[in-house]
Amino acid sequence: MKPLQLTLTGVRSYAGTCSIDFTGKRLLAILGNTGVGKSTILEAIIFALYGTCSWSKDPKAAYELIGKGCPSMDVAFEFSANGREWSVRRTLHAEGKKGPQAVLEPLADDSADLRVDGKSAVTQAVTRIIGLDWDGFVSTVLLRQGKFDALLKAPRAMRADILRHIFGINELERVRKRAGVRLERLNTQITEGTRARALLLPDPHAAASQALLDLERTRGIAARRRERLVALRAAQSRAVEHKHRKTGLDKAARLLRERAVADSSITMAALARKKRELDTEAAEQETTGRDLAAKLEAAQGALDTAAQAGDTLRSLSSAFAVLSRLPERAAGLDAVEQRLKQEQLQHDEHEQEHTQARQELEEHEQRNAALVEAAGRAERMVSEARTHTDQVQEAVRAALQEANAAAGHLQTQRTTLETVEEQRGHSAGLESELKKLRGALEAAQDDLAALQRREAAHAAGAGLAPGDACTVCTQPVPSDFAPPPLLDGKALTQAKRKVTTRSNAVEAAVEAKAEAAAQLKGTERKVEKHRRGHLAARERMDAALLQVQELVDAVHPAGAPATATALDALGRQTTAQVHALAEGEPVSRAQITRAVKALTQPLRDAEGEALAAHTSAQAQLGAAQAENEAARAELKRQRGRLQRERKRLDKTRLQYETELASVLTEVSELPPSIRPAQPSPSQLPSLQDIASAKEAAGQRLERLEQRTLERDDAQKALTLHSENLQALDARRRRTVETPTRKLIKQLERWADTATDATGLLEAEASPDLPPVPDAGDLAAVDTYCMALTSLHQRLTGTLGQAAQHADDEVRAFEKELIRQAGATADETDPDPGFPVPEKSDLLAPAVLDPLSRKTIQAEGAHETAKADLRTAQSQIPYADALGSALEAASRQAAVWKSVSDQLTDGKFLTYLTDQRTHALLRHGSRILRQISMGDYAFTDDFQILERATNHARDPETLSGGETFQSSLALALALVELHNTSHNKLESLFLDEGFGSLDNIRLGDTLAVLSDSVAQDKRVILISHLFPVAEVVDNVLLINKTGQGSTAAWLTPQQRTAAIHDGIQRLLENT
Repeated sequence: MKPLQLTLTGVRSYAGTCSIDFTGKRLLAILGNTGVGKSTILEAIIFALYGTCSWSKDPKAAYELIGKGCPSMDVAFEFSANGREWSVRRTLHAEGKKGPQAVLEPLADDSADLRVDGKSAVTQAVTRIIGLDWDGFVSTVLLRQGKFDALLKAPRAMRADILRHIFGINELERVRKRAGVRLERLNTQITEGTRARALLLPDPHAAASQALLDLERTRGIAARRRERLVALRAAQSRAVEHKHRKTGLDKAARLLRERAVADSSITMAALARKKRELDTEAAEQETTGRDLAAKLEAAQGALDTAAQAGDTLRSLSSAFAVLSRLPERAAGLDAVEQRLKQEQLQHDEHEQEHTQARQELEEHEQRNAALVEAAGRAERMVSEARTHTDQVQEAVRAALQEANAAAGHLQTQRTTLETVEEQRGHSAGLESELKKLRGALEAAQDDLAALQRREAAHAAGAGLAPGDACTVCTQPVPSDFAPPPLLDGKALTQAKRKVTTRSNAVEAAVEAKAEAAAQLKGTERKVEKHRRGHLAARERMDAALLQVQELVDAVHPAGAPATATALDALGRQTTAQVHALAEGEPVSRAQITRAVKALTQPLRDAEGEALAAHTSAQAQLGAAQAENEAARAELKRQRGRLQRERKRLDKTRLQYETELASVLTEVSELPPSIRPAQPSPSQLPSLQDIASAKEAAGQRLERLEQRTLERDDAQKALTLHSENLQALDARRRRTVETPTRKLIKQLERWADTATDATGLLEAEASPDLPPVPDAGDLAAVDTYCMALTSLHQRLTGTLGQAAQHADDEVRAFEKELIRQAGATADETDPDPGFPVPEKSDLLAPAVLDPLSRKTIQAEGAHETAKADLRTAQSQIPYADALGSALEAASRQAAVWKSVSDQLTDGKFLTYLTDQRTHALLRHGSRILRQISMGDYAFTDDFQILERATNHARDPETLSGGETFQSSLALALALVELHNTSHNKLESLFLDEGFGSLDNIRLGDTLAVLSDSVAQDKRVILISHLFPVAEVVDNVLLINKTGQGSTAAWLTPQQRTAAIHDGIQRLLENT
């Protein structure tokens, strides 16, 4: 796995979005001070890959990575693995209402089908692509801060489990488990297949052959029985029809005899005589009716003429009543009109009073508005005075406080300057003393050097003789050479002790001088601090005085003359007191408060005067508002009275107008002949015109009532005449028409019976009868009766012959049925006969039920044979395929069982683990020797071998630097060893650990790292040691501000400057 691009948002100190591009970089360093967010980059990579963090496998632990105040955390990571580039993105919400989101997809456009969604699915896919799960990743390619020795110091069992996982040995264990699962699944499928095969026919091929033979045999029997049954059913149906025909013929002959009318000629003669008598009486009644109709027509004509003129009994009666009540209603309308006029005059007076009151209220409101405005001005003046006073007071207070602060700084500065002078004198004395001690030390060192030279000369010449080569210059020793005398050992010891004593004294003097210099420097800084504080306080004081003057100038134009004088004095007094305070001794806070109160007292007095004016304006406004409310209440009372009066007037006027309109409407609806004259359509007629119209209406009503009486008498006579005619018609219907209709109905029933009988005789023609006559034509009735008598005589003989023929056909069917029932077996049908019950109706359908059941049984046997054939034929391919599948599954199960048995042997997996472990230790020893300059190597049990002494040490006894070097050697060996497999470890992450190395070890380790990084590897170093940047070409600098952490790649110039600054800070701290 090789990082390409990392983008993180809301992760720990990275509140904003940070994007880091790793493309084209092999050995790189992530540098920064402690706590700026270097390790957070590794946590973001682990979260993107596995959805958790470096210290816990539990996904819930990842919530600790969400930055403070961030609603969510989002990480997008692009990496390459085994030649393919991938992009993984995860999002985690702080509140937890939304679940974690994760997606993994290839960067290539043609691989969109490899996209994976879901946190668990993405983690499994990443593990498969990289070849490491979370445990393997954090134990091998990630040397975490404080946890880089996890593999080195792990217990034997835990280390073996980690190595088996890293080496892929656990994959074989998973293969064994998968083989067991597959074997169990196959055995289950074989059992289910065997059970399914047992549900099939034992031999579907043989069963199909037998079913085919049975199908042909049953088909013939069923077809012949069905043919016999159909033929007998048809013959039975025909016999039943002949029986029904005989029954119908017998019934028709009987009905023909019963419905014949024997005395029709006598009845016809009596009806003709009665008809002649009734015709004579009807002629007399017709003459009487014509006379009565003429009288009625004359009376009705007179009434119609009056009605055209609008005179009817109803209209004249209504008009007479209206004219009788009209004088009284007219008098009432006059009284209402007079009352309306009086009430209207009173209402007009009240309206004038209301208008005058409203005008007075408007004047009150205008005066009230002026008072409101005056009170508002007074209130604003009070507010402005209070605000200006508070502002001036705070400005004066600020100026006095800054002056007091300047005085404090000035006083402290003077005191500190005296201390500086004292410390400078003390420092000069220490310098003089140090010079004396150094001179004494140099003298003692010279004496010691002389003694040491004499001792060396004695040692070099003690064994030399004249002519021997000198051990120093290799020249021959002269003949007069005498070896130097032996030095007194006590003198040398005393000289060394003297040098040590004086050296200690010099060191003590140096420390005392350094301490005095430090104290002097601190005191001088304090003097400078108070000097700057004094200047700053003076500047703030001047600014505060300027603000006081600006506020005074702002208040001056709007104030009274006395206030302006007080303000001028305030500015001068404040300036004088502030400057005096700044140059004198500092005072307490209470003294400043009293001074501020005394300076601003004139402003408080002016504020009190404005408040008194405001109180007076408020009192006047309250009195005016009370008067205004009383006037408004009186106006409201008058308005209510006007509204009530107006409603009463409107109601009375509406009643008057309604009554007048009603009277005028009634007058206009009177008949024109009696309607009284009106001055205009909207005025009532006079009382004289009303009386004349009433008299004319009475006369016309009397004449109209006489004509109505004459018409009613004529109508009663015509009604009696009509009753006589109806009685005559009733006698005609009772004595002539009804008997004639009764005779015709008898003849129709006789004719219908003859027609039905003719219909039963298929060979005979239909009867030739005349149409049915009407009851009023007695001659046609007589002719119809004679034709029916002739037809009756012909049909009687023909019906007897047809009934005999039908009975012969029924007897022939019964004989054929009995013959078929007694048939015996033959080669086509083993049982063709069927039982017929004795004394049974051979024409009943149930007689053939035994043959029908035998036919159905034969057809059922045929269908059974057909179903057996279909079943056998359908099971043939399934049985063949199931057999083949069971054989293949058995063979496959044997293969999986063999794989499971072979991988179950623990010695094989242990052997693989040991071989890979030995290879790891060989590579690790080689790298460790390079890092430690040949001092250390690994043993076969992960102990550290000191090559100088050939002594094996437990990892727990190693120093911090030795532990880091050993863990780094193992990590590099794992990467190198893992790269020989299919999934290459193309990256190594080192989080801190360099701080435990000295300068020499640090340089050797970084050199080995630089040499071991090939083109296809990527090593990421995380450290706060800036010398690490010397061996890498790419440096990612992490900085942290109030807004969060940021990351940026350094240019070569920035890298050089960062190294220099880091080394300089390191030297300063040292």
